[in-house]
Amino acid sequence: MEYKKEYKQTLEQYEQEQKEYIKRCRTFLKAFGNVPEPTKEEREETYERVKIALSMRRSTEEMNLLCVLDYALTKSEELNRE
Repeated sequence: MEYKKEYKQTLEQYEQEQKEYIKRCRTFLKAFGNVPEPTKEEREETYERVKIALSMRRSTEEMNLLCVLDYALTKSEELNRE
């Protein structure tokens, strides 16, 4: 019975951490609102960059989110240089 309680607390803690992570990501993306949608090639390049930087032990959803963030930052820097 104690195990179930601990498991539930762990899940609740994880859920709260994810909410905060998503909130930070939304704020970040709002700051880079001028960045255009990536092309297929840019998506692939971004994915490879993120995949190399992180281990593949991440969930698909988290990898996708990290790709979006990486692309927005990279593209914004590129636009600012132009």
